[in-house]
Amino acid sequence: MITAAIPKLPFIDKQATIDYYCTQLGFVLANDYGDYFLIEKDIHEYYQQLQQQLVAIHPNAALEQKPWQQWEFSLLDPNGTLLTFGQSVD
Repeated sequence: MITAAIPKLPFIDKQATIDYYCTQLGFVLANDYGDYFLIEKDIHEYYQQLQQQLVAIHPNAALEQKPWQQWEFSLLDPNGTLLTFGQSVD
């Protein structure tokens, strides 16, 4: 289970980045500090949700179990930032 993710995100177009993370990825804007902002999100279900919403998953990083006992997948945000989501194998 993903318990918390609070990335500090670089951006080119702030509003487009907020829209992507909040509207498409389902995150919540936690704080806006002007030059940067923080988001939160309360992997199998989340991955399926993103696929149903047609959010592009990185072509080389579909959801899979890694040798280090993690389920992981990745995507690129509108600014080209690689995001990797992970969850421990239970």
